[in-house]
Amino acid sequence: MKNKKILKKFISLFVIAAMALIFIPVLFVNAEVKNNNDAFYVHIIDIGEGDAILIQSPDNEFALIDTGNYKIHKRLYEYFDDMNITKFKYLILTHHHPDHVDIAPPIISDYPVETLMMSYGVLSINYFSAFATKLIERAAEKNVEVIYPDVGYEFTFGDAKFLVLGPNSGEYRDPNDFSLVIKMTYKNNTVMFTGDMTEVSENEVIEYADKNNIDLKCDVLKVAHHGDNTSTSEAWLAKVNPGYAVISTGTENVEGHPGESTIKRLEASKAKIYRTDEHGSIIVKLTGSDIEILDKMPSNEPVEPVEPELPEIISVSVIPSSWAEEEVYAAIKTDLVPEELQKNYQKYITRIETAQMFINLIEKISGQSVDGFMKIKGVTINASVFTDTSDKAVLAANALGIVNGVGNKKFAPDDFLTRAQAAAIINRTAHLLEINTDGYSHIFVDVSGHWVDAELGWLAQTEIIRGMGENIFDPDGNLTREQAIAIIYRAFASLSQ
Repeated sequence: MKNKKILKKFISLFVIAAMALIFIPVLFVNAEVKNNNDAFYVHIIDIGEGDAILIQSPDNEFALIDTGNYKIHKRLYEYFDDMNITKFKYLILTHHHPDHVDIAPPIISDYPVETLMMSYGVLSINYFSAFATKLIERAAEKNVEVIYPDVGYEFTFGDAKFLVLGPNSGEYRDPNDFSLVIKMTYKNNTVMFTGDMTEVSENEVIEYADKNNIDLKCDVLKVAHHGDNTSTSEAWLAKVNPGYAVISTGTENVEGHPGESTIKRLEASKAKIYRTDEHGSIIVKLTGSDIEILDKMPSNEPVEPVEPELPEIISVSVIPSSWAEEEVYAAIKTDLVPEELQKNYQKYITRIETAQMFINLIEKISGQSVDGFMKIKGVTINASVFTDTSDKAVLAANALGIVNGVGNKKFAPDDFLTRAQAAAIINRTAHLLEINTDGYSHIFVDVSGHWVDAELGWLAQTEIIRGMGENIFDPDGNLTREQAIAIIYRAFASLSQ
C-alpha cells in the first residue's frame, strides 16, 4: 500500500513536471548549436517587429545584423548569454530605423566589437546622421573600426564570403531603400540579407547583378521589410529563387506585416515560408552542402516592453517608424509638435499633449495667437473649469469647444487619447475654422451606434484618419505619438488648402 502511494505521488510529480515542460516556452538554444564546430548557423531571433540576425561561424565567432528596438533589449541579451557570446566580429546595421538599430549603442558599450558596418545612407539623411554621429563617437571610444561599404564590397567571416549588393543609389524617396543588401556564401550554401529594401532597390540590385554577371540565387532569403507588400516583387523572387523564405515580424504589429500579397508571391515561388510570429526564433544550419531548419528558440510569445538602461549616448526612439517619418518630420518642420513630443514616438499620446498640438495647429492655420483667435471668436478661458489641470492649451481648447472634460470637472490630462476622441477634436477644429465637414460618408463597420459615427465621414474622405484595415476603425483604440503627429499634419495640410 505504501509503495502504491509512493508510486502515485511520483506519477503526480511526473505529470506536473511534464505539464510544466509543455507550457513553459523553450528559451534555450540546443547543445548542438552551442557546441558548434562544423557548420555556420544563422539565427533569425524572435524579437517581435524588427530584425536581429545572429551569424555563428564553425569557430564560434559571431556577427550580428541589426539589433531590434529598445523593447527587446532584455530578450536579446538573454539570447547572447545563452550562446555564451563575449564579443562580435561584425555589427552590421542595414539601415537606421529603430526596429533595426535601437540596441546598437549598448551592444558597442557592453561587448567588444571589431567592425561596425553601416549603410552610407546614414550620412545623407539628417535624422539618421544624428544617430550615426553619436554611434560613431562611441565606436571611436571603443576602438571599433567603422565601414560604409559600397556596392561590390567583399568581406569574409570564417570561411564564408559576403558580397554587398545594395544600396545602389545616393538618393531614395523611401529611406528603407538605403538598406544594406548582402549575400552570404558558405561553400555551396547561400543566404540573402535584405534589410527593409523595397521593390525600387530590388530592381537596382537585379540591374547591378545582371551587369556584373552575379548570380542572385540563394538557398535562404531573409524577406525584406518584415514581409511588407512594397517588397519581395515577382521579379526579385524570380532572380533569387529561394528554397526557404524567412520573415522576421511580430504578432499583431500595427503595419499588418507580413502583407497578404507578399505571402501569395512567396507561395507562388514555392519557397518554404518560416515566420518568427508563428515559429519563434528560426535557426538555419549551413553545412556547406545542406540546409537544415532547426527547432525554434525562444517561443513566439508577445515581447514584453522593457525600458533598458542604455548608455547616455543617444535615445534612438527619436526616430519615428518608417511609415510615419515623412509626416512626422513635416509636422516638426511646420512647428506643430512641441519639443518634448519629439521623441519616444511609439508611446501613447495623452489628452494634454494632444490639446497642445491642436492649439499649435489653430495658431498656424489662423495666423493668430491663441489669445487673438479666442478674442475673434468671442470666448474666454474659464480657469476653474477643470480641477485636475491649469494647462493653458487645455483651457483654451476647452473654451474653443474642441475638447471636453470627462465629468466631475475632470479633464484627465494624462489619460491616453482614443481614436474616436482624435476624430472628434479634428472635426470640431475644422468647424471652428469654418470648414464644412457635413454630407460625407465612411465605410467603417465597427462604429455603428458609437458616438463618433457622425464625426467620421469627412475625415475618412480626406484620409486624415485612416482605418486599421478591412474597414475597421477601432474607435476606442489608443494612438501613439507618431500616429497622432501624422494625423495632425494631415489635418494641417487639408485645413490649410
